[in-house]
Amino acid sequence: MPGSDANPLEARDLSGKTVLKWNAPMVYDWEYGGEEVRAYDFSSVKATKTYGLNRGGEYLGNPILVGDKVCEDLARASLKCSYFLRANFC
Repeated sequence: MPGSDANPLEARDLSGKTVLKWNAPMVYDWEYGGEEVRAYDFSSVKATKTYGLNRGGEYLGNPILVGDKVCEDLARASLKCSYFLRANFC
């Protein structure tokens, strides 16, 4: 997550209940993106829900989906696109 903001980060469900809090970890340089970033461990959240990230009471970015096979449709679409590109259907 980009940021030089030292405020803690919270994960909240869509009802606004805080389910996880992180203190601000050290900022490091992400060589692939050329940005300063922080890494947060979201693995302790197990309930299948949609969550939002908040910093200092402000909502950040896009929702995060937690559950089984949340990227399955994306993976299938990616493979299908690759097939069509290879077969010259696009």
